[in-house]
Amino acid sequence: MELRSYHIENCSHTHEFAQLVLPVTGSMEIEIGHHADLINDHVGVYIAPNDRHCFSGSHKNLFLVVDVAIEDNFLSKKSSSHIFNVTKNVKSFIHFAHAYLANNDRDFYTDSLINQLMLNLSSKKALSELDQKVVEAKKWMNRYFAAPVDVDRVAWHCHLSSSQLQRRFKEDTGYSIAEYWRMKKMQHAKYLLSFSCPSIEEIAFEMGYENMSAFSRRFSQVFGISPSQWRNEALTAKKMRDIDK
Repeated sequence: MELRSYHIENCSHTHEFAQLVLPVTGSMEIEIGHHADLINDHVGVYIAPNDRHCFSGSHKNLFLVVDVAIEDNFLSKKSSSHIFNVTKNVKSFIHFAHAYLANNDRDFYTDSLINQLMLNLSSKKALSELDQKVVEAKKWMNRYFAAPVDVDRVAWHCHLSSSQLQRRFKEDTGYSIAEYWRMKKMQHAKYLLSFSCPSIEEIAFEMGYENMSAFSRRFSQVFGISPSQWRNEALTAKKMRDIDK
């Protein structure tokens, strides 16, 4: 168990052990198989052994990561990766573990206590899976994120009223539907910016922004860096990887 920050550049890997990634600050986009989602202060992720996952974090992100390597452990027997709602009890545990780990004064007995608390929370299903209507709404927005934000349209797709879906979506993710939809636009824009073309103006237009200033302002608010700065960093990192090869 340790505190980790994730790079803003996309990374992909697998491991033979199970893993829990619990939010402390910031957010992270993670893709497991063909499913992508946002991990934030309301949502965590369980990664099953050997599931390939790709992720990129926001600026100044921090997560509590629990690696589970013991074969007979409850968590390592779960066969499928999934995201889950972070309950109040789990949030309290995260704050406690964060304070302890950040202090850099670990001892065997406290480590054992923290691990036991984590397993106890997990076995009691405190890490509850998300509302399936919310999952359905996310899948729809993940597919049609480039379209103009339309809450009524996604609510109709989920066979719920707009107010019902808004309430359930906010409870499970911490985001409103419009916020999540715009975040998906920004995540895709970040991906496109990791290449030398198209231009930033073309990307802004594709994401539904009519002027560069609004797009740049929103991108900077989400990622803490301007679109041009992100492109420069991403292209420089790619160049360095090519040199290393």
